[in-house]
Amino acid sequence: MIKRFKYWFAFLFMGVLSLAQERDSVKVADVLKNEIKNLSIVTHKPYSMNDKKPKILYPDVNKTEYPDAFFNGNPACFETIRVIDPKNIEHIEIEKSNDLHAGKDKKRVIIKTKTEMISMRDFIKKYSIKSGHKILVSIDGEMINESFENLLLDESYIMQVKVSDLDKIDHNNTFTHLKIFTRTAENVRKANEIRLR
Repeated sequence: MIKRFKYWFAFLFMGVLSLAQERDSVKVADVLKNEIKNLSIVTHKPYSMNDKKPKILYPDVNKTEYPDAFFNGNPACFETIRVIDPKNIEHIEIEKSNDLHAGKDKKRVIIKTKTEMISMRDFIKKYSIKSGHKILVSIDGEMINESFENLLLDESYIMQVKVSDLDKIDHNNTFTHLKIFTRTAENVRKANEIRLR
């Protein structure tokens, strides 16, 4: 009888502790929500194999506005930071400038690298990459919502570029998808995996 009581007591204690933790985490979330402006706490039901409907997501709805970026004195899209080896960044400076047209402060990120950067257009020419008139770029599996002409590359950090003509979309072969994979430890490991077929 005493053993049963110990188990029930332990079970009851764990339940009470769990409820207290949930209540505390809700309180902490409320405090954070009140203290930090524009914080939205999103709760959703986890995915399961029994789901019958897909979840439609619009990740760009609350897209943050990236600052203007300059790499070694050259203007480029902010996404360029994703194709620079972090070890090759020598200096980062953030400047605030007053944007009279928008009526708000605009930030500029100035990055100095140890290596020379190459424009996407020069990279395509250098490696004789056949491409259509319209080029879509993805970096490590994520599409880049920028013109490829605004992208600079740290050539030594590019591990692989897969070129796909999207000729089924447009029969004039005007679309090309360049899938860029950077030289990260994870990407190198995946590329060197031996696959048995």
